[in-house]
Amino acid sequence: ERWSVVWAAVNAYYTIDASVGLGIASVTFAAGLVLRLVVASDCDNDLWIVSLVMLCIRLLDACCGCYGLFTRPVPTRAGFLWDILRNLAICFVQGAIGLAMLVMAILLFGSSD
Repeated sequence: ERWSVVWAAVNAYYTIDASVGLGIASVTFAAGLVLRLVVASDCDNDLWIVSLVMLCIRLLDACCGCYGLFTRPVPTRAGFLWDILRNLAICFVQGAIGLAMLVMAILLFGSSD
């Protein structure tokens, strides 16, 4: 099939992109934990839990990409369609969690505690 090379390149790019996203999420999560330990604050919030959930979703995303790249570097049409649907679902979940993080952060700035 002539599109095999294109699909393989898209699969490789997706895996690289998911791995970079995981790296950025890991660094920002660790920086948030360090900042929370270094800066003394009476503000009690659970934003770190939502950040941890986002980190886990990023980890799932990167693992799915690596697994797909190693088990079938050139996916079939059905496999590629499944990858697209899975990626859309993961993207939707990441968007919802990101929106929840944004709302929680806005509420923290607005609170007087």
